[in-house]
Amino acid sequence: MQVFAVRHGKTEWNADSRIQGRSDLPLNELGRRQALETAMKLSDLDADIDLIITSPLSRALETAEIIAGHIHADIVLHDGLVERDFGDFEGLFLSDVDIDALRRWTDNVPTPNGETIRETASRVFIAMDDISERYKDHNIVIVAHGHVMRSIIWYFSGLPEDGVEQDFHIENCEVYSFQTG
Repeated sequence: MQVFAVRHGKTEWNADSRIQGRSDLPLNELGRRQALETAMKLSDLDADIDLIITSPLSRALETAEIIAGHIHADIVLHDGLVERDFGDFEGLFLSDVDIDALRRWTDNVPTPNGETIRETASRVFIAMDDISERYKDHNIVIVAHGHVMRSIIWYFSGLPEDGVEQDFHIENCEVYSFQTG
């Protein structure tokens, strides 16, 4: 199974540096262009993509639909790929919180009325186990969100070791590739 994991295209809250979480926002024009560019890159690959599995949130679903229009693959929604619940932090500017601490596995900072990064990763790992078992003979594209993408990377490459933190930012429409089996 070949897995291409893609973060959704840009939204207005991304452009404004706001925390989106489960707030259901559409792509902006730049996000639609990013999704189209990603669709073109994926259609140029040597891998035949059988299916697109996406978070049901609008920004991910719209990205998936744009990609599907170019690689001619069916779309399946998976609730386990929905973005981290940031609770009371949703809508705040990134500068209003310690976003780096919120992203770090070792800190596992809670958000009021939301999820920690470890709770998010646990949920995503269950979703990825389901996807890996159900679609093990397929090449797939997964369209998700920043914190879900971080969890997918950990799923395939392993969790950060104690005291060693992976510090990375995942751009809108950035694509990661993983081979399983």
